[in-house]
Amino acid sequence: MDFKNEKDFGKILNQGIFFEDTEKFLKWGRSAKEIAKDLEIKEKRFADRTVYNWGEQNILGGLKLPLVQCTGTITKRAGIKYLAR
Repeated sequence: MDFKNEKDFGKILNQGIFFEDTEKFLKWGRSAKEIAKDLEIKEKRFADRTVYNWGEQNILGGLKLPLVQCTGTITKRAGIKYLAR
């Protein structure tokens, strides 16, 4: 699919998200660590979560937003390790 020239945003969002300034397409389901290999992101770790700052991005035909992702980590609760995404 030609994400750069696609005008049906539903088709794009069904597969992932397209950053228009950098012309990078991020397919849904990839881990943030894997995506960090393709894009410059800032990672900040806390005791119970990790925050990924993607910076200000243009998406959906020029909508400019600061994008941030937060993933939580819960460990050793009832003897079971969990990782929330």
